[in-house]
Amino acid sequence: MKKIMLTALVILSLAVFNPLIYAATSNTESFVITGKLVGLGNDTVLLVHRTDEGTTYDTAVAKSDLFSFSGKCPEPRVYTIQWKHNGTKHGSEIFIENTAITITGSADSSII
Repeated sequence: MKKIMLTALVILSLAVFNPLIYAATSNTESFVITGKLVGLGNDTVLLVHRTDEGTTYDTAVAKSDLFSFSGKCPEPRVYTIQWKHNGTKHGSEIFIENTAITITGSADSSII
């Protein structure tokens, strides 16, 4: 019985800690960003990514302060979330990788 438990523990450890397994599975996943900015209402939120090749934009229209984005990210990257509140532009940099991401904050602040 001890040999079976030890063997199972070794196999589980290899599966969990093997970086090659993680790299192979993480590239096929996608990210989902769900956010709530209190006071945003039904305004537009931008997801911006800047590279040497140019800038990409994704747009979401919030509904009752809630918004979401989804996509694939080939490697972890820094993006910017941008929105307007009472005529003032706000934004915050976020780190995106292929996982579920939740953002909460206030629409009148650039800290989320």
